[in-house]
Amino acid sequence: MMKRLLLYCFILLVSISSQATAQKKNKMQFEFPKEMAADVQAAYLRMCEQGYLLYQLNCSGCHSEKKGRKETVPDFTVDQLEAYKIRVMNPTHEDRLPETTLTSEELSLIVTFFTYKRPQHR
Repeated sequence: MMKRLLLYCFILLVSISSQATAQKKNKMQFEFPKEMAADVQAAYLRMCEQGYLLYQLNCSGCHSEKKGRKETVPDFTVDQLEAYKIRVMNPTHEDRLPETTLTSEELSLIVTFFTYKRPQHR
């Protein structure tokens, strides 16, 4: 009985450790201007993380690419991000993501995420 309990604990520990390692590898990286104050960076980091979650829930189905087991988040230009702020410029987004699904504030968080996301294709 004790051996079985120890075995279960060991398996649980290994599982938790593996998940933590995978999360560190998949953690999104952001680049903020050097002159941005630390407290402002912290606030923008929270907004970027919220934007990333919203992106995963609302956008990744159409905008992410799978390469093997890895899912890549696209890099958008400043002009492309500006166009996303104005939904009516893209009828697909107007139809699939109306204000009732994704508010202007949530869309702004997604744009903030993309603005400071470290480019993946350097």
